[in-house]
Amino acid sequence: MSCHLLIVEDDALNAESLAEVFTARGFGVISAAHGVQAFELVRKLGTRPDAIILDIEMPVMDGLEFLRTQGREPLLAGVPVIVISAKMPSLTQTELVFAMISKPFSIEALVATVERACAAPPSNTDT
Repeated sequence: MSCHLLIVEDDALNAESLAEVFTARGFGVISAAHGVQAFELVRKLGTRPDAIILDIEMPVMDGLEFLRTQGREPLLAGVPVIVISAKMPSLTQTELVFAMISKPFSIEALVATVERACAAPPSNTDT
């Protein structure tokens, strides 16, 4: 499966570990330490990811703000998001989230979820 993944995680060790796992499985991976950096990186590269792994608790722009802003960025609008967090938020815009996985999690369960997200048809982003 050829899937391009954006990992938005402020813990450098976690982000690096996730990137290694997915790269070893043939995914293209880019990582950002917070939401603002994710938007900047995607714009700079001009590449639309197939799925996003998103932590919730991050500095600068947290995961909830990222979700609220995602639809305004053409390269990220409609991209399925897998939320990973030790504290699961109550989301009012659950249609933006493909799955929510509690930390700690099974890496195999996360990989399977990301693979399903990559295979999912794109969301309708017309608003």
